[in-house]
Amino acid sequence: MRCTPYLKVITNNLMLKVVSLMIGTACWLHYSYQQPVRLHRDLPVSFYNTDPDQVIQAPEQIHVELMAKRADLYRLDLDHLALHIDACKLHEGKQPLTIGHKQLFLPPSVKLVNYMTSNSYVHVS
Repeated sequence: MRCTPYLKVITNNLMLKVVSLMIGTACWLHYSYQQPVRLHRDLPVSFYNTDPDQVIQAPEQIHVELMAKRADLYRLDLDHLALHIDACKLHEGKQPLTIGHKQLFLPPSVKLVNYMTSNSYVHVS
């Protein structure tokens, strides 16, 4: 049986290795982007709708743990992520700091798993 030149190129050992490497790399990249991962980050605390004479004592930053697919975390702008608190909803005195999905402005695909603060209270005077 005679082999054609094209069949020799396709069945060449080096060619099979190169094609296998490319297919394996493509599969690994595809599935690694779909893998859920956890991200730990220290975020600043910011207040909006504040009165000029309102004094707010609160922690400067919080430590959060986020979980999402790797591709969703790559799309998230981590440099501008912060805890946003509406100051007009705060009343005078000491009150607990509420931290949730809404205050972080996270997309629905990113979940807030855990958070820690050095001081979990806000004092308004």
